[in-house]
Amino acid sequence: MAATTLNDASRATIRCISMPEMQHIIFDTIYGDIQGSATLAVLARTARCFHEVALDRLWHTQTSLVPLVKCFPDTLLKTEIGNDGVEVVNFVSEPKAEDWTRVKFYAPRIKIIRPDVSLAADPLWEGCLDEEAYVTLLKSKGSAPLLPNLQSFQWIDPSTRWGDADEVYAIASFSLMLNPQVTSMDVIMNRWKDESSAEAIASALRQFGNNSSQLRSVNFVSSSCVPIEKAVLNLADESDRTVDCRDVGLKSLKCSWSRSMTVDAITYLSELQGLQEIAIRADRETTVEAVVGMVEQDLMGTGRSAAQAGDSEEEDELDD
Repeated sequence: MAATTLNDASRATIRCISMPEMQHIIFDTIYGDIQGSATLAVLARTARCFHEVALDRLWHTQTSLVPLVKCFPDTLLKTEIGNDGVEVVNFVSEPKAEDWTRVKFYAPRIKIIRPDVSLAADPLWEGCLDEEAYVTLLKSKGSAPLLPNLQSFQWIDPSTRWGDADEVYAIASFSLMLNPQVTSMDVIMNRWKDESSAEAIASALRQFGNNSSQLRSVNFVSSSCVPIEKAVLNLADESDRTVDCRDVGLKSLKCSWSRSMTVDAITYLSELQGLQEIAIRADRETTVEAVVGMVEQDLMGTGRSAAQAGDSEEEDELDD
């Protein structure tokens, strides 16, 4: 029986699909299919040359931390069915150092976490974490980020689902998303009942801002809360950062507050030179009063009031 040999075309094809650049293109296309995740999981086990790139694509975008948490040993986890029929995952005990091996293998591959990703496009979505699981993760992960290469995340305050649960769970959930590699954050927060909870969130944001060199876009929707508002605005300030971020900085800031912006906040934003896009939504009447106050202050040197300036503009329009 004659031995099977590869012709030049076959060798060229093998070399081509062995290139990581080509694999990324092919696997991105596969992932877009409704059964793409299952196909990539098979490819990751089919050939060594596919393994790393297939896993990178498979874990790149997640809707939650559930798949990652399920990488812990089964003996540490328990699952229950919630009132809405969704599987809820929690820890039986706190993970030890040796329990993190598989988690640390997959966690660096996660680049995006967005709960609004279509479940049809992401079959890895498998329920939700119990609120206590976030605190357990935060306590046991140590000082290193849980998701060291996370670039973009959407965080929606989970307290709406947990009802009257302690806000410490929401704080832990939010803190797990913050790491120095994040370039884009999309956050929706409810009103904090406890002032100490609001301050804890503000503190986490300040620490994140001081160590972040990659942040470019912030979309933040929050109820009235002065400490959090100040912390979000400070994300645009490069002067307080402990890392070298020359020639970089926040490019887009979109915020929505359920109260007026203060004069200090408006003044602060007006002095930021690096922003390319800004959108602020706040109480119109009170914010306009704040802006008028700023105009009044600017005109004091000329001896004119904002009202007089307005009258002058109207006269100019009539003259025209």
